[in-house]
Amino acid sequence: MIRRSVVAVVATVVTLIVATAALAGGGASSIQVPVSWTLTGATCSQLAPNMTIQGTGTESFVMTPNGNLHTVVIGTATDGNGGFWRFNYAQNARPLGGGAYEISDHFNLVGSGSPIKLHSHFVIAFTSSFSILYVKQVHGDPEFCDPI
Repeated sequence: MIRRSVVAVVATVVTLIVATAALAGGGASSIQVPVSWTLTGATCSQLAPNMTIQGTGTESFVMTPNGNLHTVVIGTATDGNGGFWRFNYAQNARPLGGGAYEISDHFNLVGSGSPIKLHSHFVIAFTSSFSILYVKQVHGDPEFCDPI
């Protein structure tokens, strides 16, 4: 999980830089971009080994005046059997001071008529050099079952 968490932090920092520049320059309150992902049972232990789910949605970034970056994705997905799924994703990057950030990351996937309800979550704080300060919570399998 540590490797993927560092990647998530790097992506968050890049997003912070881009969002800050975009929001400051245009006075916009949020930025929206399309997102798509694929999740397979070969990598996610919470899915059947032969299952593949593909999702699409809209990702919204909002920067608050105190430096928090809120990212939300809401969308739908389908599996190889034609099953319909809904998902939501939320990430909050909160500055701790000195260049450190606390990242809270949630991914939820629920299928219509499926007993599978996938939930992954973590809260980890990183320094400006991406060293881990602390791990508060880990739920599910955020390293392999959170495709965003």
